[in-house]
Order: sequence, then C-alpha cells, then structure tokens
Amino acid sequence: ERALLGPEPLTFALGSCLPKACTEAELRAFMAHSGGSRRVDVSVQCGLVQPVGGVGGATAGAFVQDAFGWGEAPVQYPRTVELSAGVMVMAAILLLLLALVCTGTALEWRRESRRPPPKSACGGEDEAGSPSKAPRMTLAEGFVNHWSLLRNGRSLLRTRPAEQNPFACLDAIRVFSMAQVILGHSLFYAVPSAGYSNFEEFLPPRGLFAATWFQIVPGCFYGVDSFFVMSGFLCAYGMQQKVFSKLENRRCAGFARKYLQFVIFRWMRLIPTEMFCIALVSTIMPLMGTGVLWNWERPNGSHCYDTAGGQDCGNYWWTNVLFLQDVESYTGKCFSHTWYLANDFQLYLLAPFFGLAYGADRRLGWALLGAALLAGALASVVLTAEYRWVPEVVAGAADGFNDKFYIKPWCRCPAFFVGIGLGWAWPALLARHAGRPRT
Repeated sequence: ERALLGPEPLTFALGSCLPKACTEAELRAFMAHSGGSRRVDVSVQCGLVQPVGGVGGATAGAFVQDAFGWGEAPVQYPRTVELSAGVMVMAAILLLLLALVCTGTALEWRRESRRPPPKSACGGEDEAGSPSKAPRMTLAEGFVNHWSLLRNGRSLLRTRPAEQNPFACLDAIRVFSMAQVILGHSLFYAVPSAGYSNFEEFLPPRGLFAATWFQIVPGCFYGVDSFFVMSGFLCAYGMQQKVFSKLENRRCAGFARKYLQFVIFRWMRLIPTEMFCIALVSTIMPLMGTGVLWNWERPNGSHCYDTAGGQDCGNYWWTNVLFLQDVESYTGKCFSHTWYLANDFQLYLLAPFFGLAYGADRRLGWALLGAALLAGALASVVLTAEYRWVPEVVAGAADGFNDKFYIKPWCRCPAFFVGIGLGWAWPALLARHAGRPRT
C-alpha cells in the first residue's frame, strides 16, 4: 500500500474480494513475497466488507445493485470504532447544546411575537413607526438568548452600508480569502483522506495545476497572509482607540493590568471553541461514517477520518491549550491545521508592546515595528537560502518547508506587522480621503 517514490511515500490502496478459504496470514505472506523486490512496503487488512446474504432473481439483484452498488450482493461494513465513555459524554454535551439552541430560539420568537406595536403621536398604533422595545430579559433568559438562532443568524448575516462601515474593504478581503481557503483545502484535504481516483487530471504538465486560471486553488495557502494582516490591523487599531489613547494605560501599572486582561480574553475567545472541536472530532466523528475507505487502517495506524487532525489529541490536546502546536516537537500531533491560531496568539502577545511604544512616541513605535518587520523578512530569506527550499507548500513539503517555514511565527510575522502599521495609519488615511467613498 505504500510505494517509496521519491522523497515522500506514496500511499495507495487496492481492494479485492476473495474466497473464504483464503486466510489473512496467507495473503500477507504472498504480498510480502511479491512486493519485497519492488521497494513496496505492503500491509494487508481483511474483513472490511462482509456479505449479508445471497440474492435471488434478476429483479432482486438489480434492486440490490442499485441500493448497495456492490455487484448484486448486499454487504455490510463491520464497525471498528467502539462506543466509549468519551462518546457518551460528548453526545450528552451535544444534546445540551441542542436544547439551549431550541430554548433560546423559542424564547426569542415568543418575546418578539408579544412585543407591543409602536405608538404614534396620537396614541394609536403606528405601523410606519420604529419598533418598540421588548420587555427586559431576566438573567436566565439573557443566558439562553445567546444560543438563539434568530439572534446569531441576524448577527452573522448583518450587513451595513459602506458609509456606515469604515472597514468595508476589509470585509470584502475577508470574504474572498475565506472562499479561496475553503476551496483550496477542499481539494488538498481529500488527498490524504479518501483520495482521488483521477489525480492525473490535476498533475502537470497537462493537468489543472499547469493552468494559469487554476492557480487560485493552490494559492489558498498564501491567502492566509490576508488573515494575518487583518488580525494585526484590528488588534492595533482597537488598542490605539480604546487602550493607549488613555495616559494611565501607558504607565507600568496600567499597562500590566491591561496586558493581563488582553491575554486572558484572547485565550478565552479561542480555546473553548477549539477544545469543543477537538472533542467532537476525537469522539463523534469516527462514528459518522462507514465503508471500506472509512474503516481501512493505514500502514501508520491512521484512518480516513484522522485527516481531520484528532488522531493523537488524546495525548497532545494540552499543546493546543498552550498554543504550542507550531513548535517542532508537537507539530502535527493534534489539530495540525490550527497552527494559525498558535501563530496568531504568539504574535498577539507581542502586539501590545508595539502599541505601547507607538502610544509613547510615534517615531519609536514605527522604528520598532520596522525593525521587527525587517527581521521577519530576513529570517524568511535566510532560511529559504540555507535549505534551498521551493517556497511553495505543495512542492516544498518534501524538504521540510511546511514544518520549518510555513507554520513558524518568525516567518509569518511580516504580514501581521504590516497589519499593525495599517492600523496605526488608518485614522490619518480616513481623514485624508474624507468625503470620498470609503471602499
């Protein structure tokens, strides 16, 4: 199943139906003997498909073939994942969340339906008037309301005219970047999971990867830089407007207090959701599918669903709590795709110090930011030259480009620092273009 072709092993699977007389031990011995001289590391797994029973008659056979797609013979896929205590706990949590969502949505719908109509100046109902306020919620109602689909759906789909939204252009960049990242990862994540039966259609020189218009798909890996820019921008702009504009927050005691709040609030914003996703993928997701590819155990002990990143989270979940998943010793151990959160949190720890310098003296802030930006750019150049990398995720993966460059904060920090500079310059840019469309 694994052929050593080039620097990276290529894994492929071949399935076949065999008579019951053939044992797994005999098949292993045969495959080991035939594959040993071809630089092929072979593993054998039997029992992924079991027939349920015979089929009588052409009509029944046609029906079964349409229903099961298995050559007129109904089959079953033995489940390899057992129900554990973790599965039960996670199922209970999901039921609790579902109950909160249903309760919150029902209560908000009830409150809105019982809202009194607006009053006109003459004392009657005014259908054209502004809506009146709903009754004040109790503490329990306020908590449940946070789970309402009505409330969260309106917040998610809320739009504002450009003249009321000074960051409208950033909203557009965010939408395009998210679409590109989702599109690209939908293509590449299928490779290590279920795989493609026609991957030759993508490979150069005649495949899609050689087409200019298709470069937006592998370019998704560079779309992440736009998120670093926006993250640095919003962080710097918010701190300058709300924190460092006040003198007491630029002093040692005030800065220490605000910095502690800054770190705690950022941690609380990220970790609960991430831990929920890790628990969901580690416990519930293995039960959400079936079939040959789903249950097949690969040579390294992983399964198709482990592509989501939950294989080793039972031992390494704490690295995500501490944002260490981009450290070389823990790379790829648990939710490897959350390297961005680790980079983002680590850069967030530095951002207040740049803001403090800028609040004390703008020239000092720009000098410090420029030096950090230059250091990040030089680190990228030096590492690329030293290891002779192809600076591209797909082509350079075999030489360690991913682990030593792509997910390291000292190589990704320039985009974040550009965002900080943009956040500092934004008020002046708005004033310079006052009266013009803000997009």
